[in-house]
Amino acid sequence: MGKKQTYLKKAMDEYGVSADELHAAVGGHRNDVNQWISGARDVPAIRCQAVIDFIKCPWLTIYHLRSDFIRLKHSA
Repeated sequence: MGKKQTYLKKAMDEYGVSADELHAAVGGHRNDVNQWISGARDVPAIRCQAVIDFIKCPWLTIYHLRSDFIRLKHSA
């Protein structure tokens, strides 16, 4: 479950987005945002597009944020 979150952290670092800014933009609990960044938990599907839109990173997609999409992509 950790690899997709490294993409989130990489995108945040590359585009200068802090955890506080991401939390303010997409809502939810602050602890949840920290868990998304660390890889402890998936970004909820309902928040994925908000995260992608806020960071404005052209290569960041839902496939980078959700482990269930990664499993489906590789099982086909």
